[in-house]
Amino acid sequence: MIRKKFLLPILAVFVLAGLFALVRATDTIADDAPLSSFTRIENFINSNKHTQMEDYAPVTVNPGDLPDSEPVETALGTIQLNRQSLSFQFASPNGYNWRTTVNPDGEELPPLFLAEAASALVIESYNTKSSNFAITKEYIKAGTPVNLTMTADGFRAVVTFPVSQISLTLVVSFRVNGFTVRVPADGITEQGNFKLATVAVYPFFGAVAADKVPGYVFVPDGVGALIRYRSEIPAAAANYKKEFYYRTLAYNVETDLNKFTTTGARIYMPVFGFVHGVEQNAIFAEIENGAEYANLNVYYPNFTLGYTTVFPQFVYRRTYNQPVNKAGDVITLLQNEPNPVDIAINYTALSGQNASYVGMAAAYRERLDFKEAEKRNTIPLRLETIGLEKMQGVLFAKTIVMTEFDRFAAIASDLRADGVDNIVGVYSGFTDGGVSWAPPKYDKLSGRLGGKKGLEAARASVDDLYLRADFVRASTRSGSYNRYRDLAKKTNDQHYSYRNQTDDKYLLSYEKTKALLQDSADRFAAQADGWALDTIGYLLYPDHKKNLTLTDQIEAYREALRGMPGKTALYEANSYAWEYLDAYFDFPLYSSQYAAFTDTVPFASIVLRGSVDLFGAYANFYPYARDDLLRLIDFGVYPSFIVTDQPAEKLAKTDLATIYSARYDVLAADIKAYYGFVSQALNAVIGARIIGRKVVATGLVVVSYENGVNLVVNFHHEDRDYLGQPVPAKSYLVTEGGDE
Repeated sequence: MIRKKFLLPILAVFVLAGLFALVRATDTIADDAPLSSFTRIENFINSNKHTQMEDYAPVTVNPGDLPDSEPVETALGTIQLNRQSLSFQFASPNGYNWRTTVNPDGEELPPLFLAEAASALVIESYNTKSSNFAITKEYIKAGTPVNLTMTADGFRAVVTFPVSQISLTLVVSFRVNGFTVRVPADGITEQGNFKLATVAVYPFFGAVAADKVPGYVFVPDGVGALIRYRSEIPAAAANYKKEFYYRTLAYNVETDLNKFTTTGARIYMPVFGFVHGVEQNAIFAEIENGAEYANLNVYYPNFTLGYTTVFPQFVYRRTYNQPVNKAGDVITLLQNEPNPVDIAINYTALSGQNASYVGMAAAYRERLDFKEAEKRNTIPLRLETIGLEKMQGVLFAKTIVMTEFDRFAAIASDLRADGVDNIVGVYSGFTDGGVSWAPPKYDKLSGRLGGKKGLEAARASVDDLYLRADFVRASTRSGSYNRYRDLAKKTNDQHYSYRNQTDDKYLLSYEKTKALLQDSADRFAAQADGWALDTIGYLLYPDHKKNLTLTDQIEAYREALRGMPGKTALYEANSYAWEYLDAYFDFPLYSSQYAAFTDTVPFASIVLRGSVDLFGAYANFYPYARDDLLRLIDFGVYPSFIVTDQPAEKLAKTDLATIYSARYDVLAADIKAYYGFVSQALNAVIGARIIGRKVVATGLVVVSYENGVNLVVNFHHEDRDYLGQPVPAKSYLVTEGGDE
């Protein structure tokens, strides 16, 4: 009894102190900072974040006959095939000869380099008898056993590499405008001590010596990038190598995967290509199977005897560190079973005006399926908001109400009154768990925000209303999952974990994600137009607890998205999810801008524009507003803002602390100005596809649409002239008639 009397006053003191501190903090909350001035004109600096003017010089180097080859009649025409290396050469309709190996053109090159360049397959294998799993590299050369069989549409070859005794089956099928290469998983045999690590297929197809051929390599880095052929790239410290889709998460011992992120932009599409003479000759390649286990490699001339080449490399096994005690000691192990990689690469030859990155994008677009696009009269604005968020208080969790439903409706109404006629609303933090602590449990609307009637008012105020949720990452502050049954595991039996300021999150099993998504989609089906889904569109990880692969995950997520009621928006979505999209949020606008890159090009937007509504990242945080808005216009991407009713300073001690400016009362004028600037250009091309794009002068870009409209975008800080019409500095011109 004495103890209780003693403890209660102390507890009361702490509670009052905490409340007083919170009240004091609330009293001193600063308002949000205004955005950078829309009227500020920064000097134009030409760099690889822009697209350069094209060199249309004709190709003067055309390979002669392929050495040691014989003619073979195919649907692609007469090819020249080397029966040992399996390299081949074929002619495009305009007479240009494409070959799958280098063209020495009289240059003396080392025999071993020539043999590797000619080899259809280059493999790496692990020696299991080596204490450190030493890697052996092999390629087809004289004496390598090759069992070649001609088929109705090409050839089939079984290659046995003499050191590792690993055998692979290569199948090449020709068609009128290209060919497909396959390395089936069931055609791989391993004998003895060597286990297959990687396979590269025709790694020197289209390789160019120095700058002897005008043109470039296209890489799908971010929105798209070019690497123009040069004799040397002094600033490049190493060749380009990046995994398709996302960095592999399964083989590390990191307990906080926030520290294990992809550097630079990601690769969203399993494609690549190269141009030999702009608008003359090009090859576009799409990985039809196996991309989830592949890297895209670009060899630079600095490191490859003066040659530039691009190719995918498929990963069958990796080594990994296995923790053996709580002190953090590890041992290195080798992945036992190979990844289920069925390689299939489709190569398409492009000629004339199609032989460019624009032509490649058009070719890729024709191979994809999309939902039927919704017809609009004006461009949409993505208006995202935060309902409530959670943070840890002195003694108890604290709920921070940022935007009630009726306040969001008032914000939307104010925008409509000033000409923003099409609003795509997105509500995050709509349950009592807030934005950060709710995942993956979304059971009912928070009464603090206004309940069902409040949400109905918010929905009525916009054209579409999406509820934002994450069913892949599970917060330790949430429920609806079991830590022992429902969490995925890495190869080393660790959970995939993220350590945040106020909680930890774990990656769920695919089946649990699907079940939770379906349950919430059904539960809220009548209360919103659709779902804006975090993570599920881009994050890949195998679940070794249940022996499930990346291929299994992609199919599981595609099945989940296929069955979604209403509309679906994804953030930073990879190409395998595009056919289920109504809207693409946080669409990339840049490449990684590595030193070797010469250009950034809107390849992804050319593919998707006119089929899916594309929305950029929040314009609240544009460092150079005018330049980024011009980029939206150039790429055909719609603007986005995140807004709140309360000051963003209230989020300073939450997991949303990076949002430092969102209060609508502060941003309203800028939102209207930004939207008006972009809409006056893009309203002219709503629903239209991009069919052409040219840089006609430094910083001056002409984008042509299928409806006959040209958008002339001037990134330069000086006024420019286009066909006798002035284009103001850092502005644009809308022209009719398709003149260029």
